[in-house]
Amino acid sequence: MLTRWWPIFPSAVLIRRATVIACGSFDAGFRRPGYEDPLLWLLARESGAFVYVDRPLVLYRYLPEFERMTKYAPGLTIFADRVHRHFGGAGEALMADLRGAHLSVLSHQGLVAMALGHSGGELDRA
Repeated sequence: MLTRWWPIFPSAVLIRRATVIACGSFDAGFRRPGYEDPLLWLLARESGAFVYVDRPLVLYRYLPEFERMTKYAPGLTIFADRVHRHFGGAGEALMADLRGAHLSVLSHQGLVAMALGHSGGELDRA
């Protein structure tokens, strides 16, 4: 889990209360949405293996990529700090993958804006 990004949606997770408590619960340092769930998944993984159920169990509606990245970007710095503090250099590949994903989405949005003739100011959600 420390080598690449793995989206685990909270509504699709069942986790024992004792595991959440043993992990210190959700990190209160996250003041806005973003990455508090993945941090808990990383810590919970140290308590034991996950079981993957290969069938749909929930329906999940999510925002387009640019809106998601914008919404969760403030939490990325906190997540990076927590991963570095807890896992040290072992988490660098995960953080590089996450930063690359953010960069890719933002770069694509910039290219779309340029193609539409936008030269600055607020980007339209194209």
